[in-house]
This record gives sequence, C-alpha cells and structure tokens, in this order.
Amino acid sequence: MNWNAGRNFIFIVAAAGLFTLAACGGGGGNVVTPPPPQGNFTNASLINNYAFFYQGTDSIGNPLAVSGQFVADGQGHISSGAIDIEDLGVSFVSASPILSSSTYTVNADGQTAVTLNLQGAVPLTLQMTLASSAHGLITEFDVDGSGSGTIDAQNPAQLSTPLTGNFAFNVSGVDGNFEETIMGGNLLVNAGGAIPATQSVFDVVEVNVGVDSHDTGVNGSLSPDPLNPGHGQINLTSPGINSVPLVFSYYVVDNTHLKIIEIDGAFFTAGEAFAAPGTSTQLANASYAYTASGESRKLTPQAMGGVFVSNGSGGITGGVQDLNRNASGNSHSKETLQPSTYTPDATLARIDLILNANGTIFEYAAYPTLNGTVLLAEIDGKQSTVSGTAFQQTATDAVQGSFAINLSGLAVNQSADLAQDVVGQVTIASGGATTGTLQINNIFVALPQPNIVLSSQSMLAALDTPITGRGNPFTLESTELGSSGYSLSYYVVDDNTVLLLEMDNRRVSTGLMLKQQ
Repeated sequence: MNWNAGRNFIFIVAAAGLFTLAACGGGGGNVVTPPPPQGNFTNASLINNYAFFYQGTDSIGNPLAVSGQFVADGQGHISSGAIDIEDLGVSFVSASPILSSSTYTVNADGQTAVTLNLQGAVPLTLQMTLASSAHGLITEFDVDGSGSGTIDAQNPAQLSTPLTGNFAFNVSGVDGNFEETIMGGNLLVNAGGAIPATQSVFDVVEVNVGVDSHDTGVNGSLSPDPLNPGHGQINLTSPGINSVPLVFSYYVVDNTHLKIIEIDGAFFTAGEAFAAPGTSTQLANASYAYTASGESRKLTPQAMGGVFVSNGSGGITGGVQDLNRNASGNSHSKETLQPSTYTPDATLARIDLILNANGTIFEYAAYPTLNGTVLLAEIDGKQSTVSGTAFQQTATDAVQGSFAINLSGLAVNQSADLAQDVVGQVTIASGGATTGTLQINNIFVALPQPNIVLSSQSMLAALDTPITGRGNPFTLESTELGSSGYSLSYYVVDDNTVLLLEMDNRRVSTGLMLKQQ
C-alpha cells in the first residue's frame, strides 16, 4: 500500500461525510442478501499454529503494521498467541499476549471472521479468506484500522530452531515524514545470529531523500525472543542511511519464511523475508509475472503489473506491462516490454534488472529466493518508488475454480487518496462468469461493509492472444457498488496463483487470488 497519502488523511476524517461511498467503491446501490456460503471449509480448517501480518492505516491516517502468531483449536477458539503493533504516533506493542477468549468462525466458503482479544487494548477484528488450512489472505475489518496481508500455518518444530543462512527481504512503507520508503536486501545470518558486513547487501529508496543502492556495509544481528518461540528481532546498521539503526520484529512461519515489521520509529515498513541463495544468481530461463506498487515521481499513487521473459543468461527478451498512475484514465497503459538486460552481482545474490516499457526504463534491485520468487525494489530514482514480487510462471492455463481474493490500495478522490482493503471469495466458471462475495473496508468513509454480493456482470475475460499469462478485463460488479465496481488486469502465475492490478479510474490497487484447496 502507498502510505504517503496519509498526509491527507488527518484532514478528511472530520469531513468524511463529504465523500460518497461510490467515490471509494464501497456503495451506491441496494443491499443484496448473500446466498448461503458454498464449500468444504469449517472451523476445523483453522487449527494449530499460524503466523500473520498486515499493513495499512489506522483510523486517523497513521501508518499501521501488525504481525503476530496464534494457536487455533479447530473449534472456533484461539488458545494463545502474541502480537506486535506499530502505529505511528499512537503506540508500539511487542509480543503482547493474545488472550484465550479470542474466537473465530469459518464459513463453508473459507471466509473467516476473527476476534483477537488483547491485554490492555481494544479487540482487533480481522476478516480472512482461507485458500487452505495452510494459507490465507487477511485484512483488519473494524473502525480502528485497515490493512492487508497474509496468514500461514507455522511449522511448530521450527519455532525454536536457530535461523541461519541467507534471507532475501522486501519491505515498504513510509519514513517519519510520510515519504514513501522501500527497502530490499539479501542478509547472511551466521550460526550465532550475526549479520556480517560485505557478505550482505541492501538497497533503500526514500522519496525526497534519495537512493542508497547496493550497500554492502550493512551489518547487524538476528536475535530470537527467549520468552516467545517463533518471535524475534533483527537489528541492522547501514552506513548509507546515516547510520540510523533499523530494528525489525519477526514471526517465523518456518526456517525459510519470516513475517516482519519495522519497529524503530525511524521508518514504518513491513513485509516478508524468504530463504535465498548466498552467491551470484541468474534469473531462470522462464517468464515471470509481477506486480509492484508505491508512488510515482509526481508523488501520486502508482502500481504496475505484467509479465517479463528472461533468457536465463542476462537478457530480458520481451513481455508486457500495465501501468496505473493515480487512477487517471489517461495514465492507464498497456505497454510492450522491449528487449533489455539484467546483471547479476559478481558475488552476492542480487540482480540489477532493467525493464524497458516502450522506451521508459524501470530499474530494480531484484533479490531471488529459494522458492522461485524474486523480490523487487525500484532503484532508478526517476520513474517511481515501488516494490513488489515477481513469480516464475509454471502454467498459463485459463483461470477457473474457487479463489480467496485480496485487493489493497487507494481509492482516488479529487481531494485525497483514501485507503481501501478488500478480502473475499470468488468462483470463476469455465466461461469466465464470476460469483462470490467481498468484504470491503473504506476506513475513512464508512463502516466496514460485509458480504458485498457480486452480480452477473462480474466476468473474467480470456487470456490475451498470443498467450503471455495476462488477461484484461476482470470485472467485479455489484448492485451495492453501483458504478464503482472493479476493473482489473490479471496475470497467471500457475494453476493456484493469480496476480491482480486495478486498471479503472477509481482506485490504484494490487492484489492476488489463491485457489482454494
């Protein structure tokens, strides 16, 4: 999510009534009673240990990042857990207990309502959609905040296992002045938890400050929390960012996957880290689907998505890219990716990736992971400040079946950019007809809106010809949304994963769909 728009939020809270629901894609029509949920999910689908994180904004526009872990009993109760909350100007909470009075309810379609009761704080209401018992998409769904993220089943046997080896990470958010900030890197964690200089690499981009690229002086440590297995802290120092100490809290999914939020007060970022190669690495000889979001050089929301083709030996041979800048109709574009290059670092697992969109050059620091994804941080300092992920394509079949879905971004208004987070469930038939329900949080305009029923106008168009894995449009329409439905481009990763980019004139948002198992 682009948090820079938070500079406007504080002025619009008192005047929320000036904005119609339709302006943010959260209303404008009659309420439709949702049909009974269909599927095989039950409370037993959520059982044992889970780690989660999400990021967004609180009710007055401050950046908000939340991460934690909990134990579900498979019967609608959460028996224990811990949570970290970083809320600019309000509070920071570390490893605060999640109380055993916390509850959840899983519907047959995987949509799940969660209430987390916290020690000394108001409860958090979350809305999730499960793709399986192991994975899901999550948003905060109350009047205190909004945000989007993921939830994953933890490996209990690895919560206390020392974390060692290389980890690629990518976080985004803002600095203390609400300027868009992204960070990416590859960190070597030694057996004792040390992160040595010269064996790790780091990139930081801060709007109106500059680009600190390919910093191999970054060093620090990773320290497990002795009182909370699965929780810990990463401390980094980088000479390229004025030696400001960076502190991240993490929760373990397993020894290859961490959910992280920054807690030092200098920056307000969040993201994930994954096990990564430790030496110079090429991209695969394959196509990669990707999305990225952040801020344009004109300080407006921007997001892009597409497919690029790597030859596995330093060349990008082509592809396609969609661009949505500030949800402006004349700033939407589908562009052909021209041949370009990428350059692996001589020793470290970092790649300098160039994408040429009809003559416009986008340069990324790209960090490969061991799971086949590539974490992206734009470092050209010219076009935009965005971060995202590229996924190696393994299939480009027609999309059909039942999916968990999430969209997160900003609804663009003439006076301000308004945060919006959506989670839900959709079923796509073989011809593209789409049914389902969405849970929408327009935090500055209305109460969270549950069970928005998709109408018969919702439709997923066929893949482009020739097939690249891209399709457009994917429309999500509803009587309740009125004229403020969603028009998306989509990018197939495989039979289970589809990336999303909104391409209408109402919002700048990205998201994904995970096929339900």
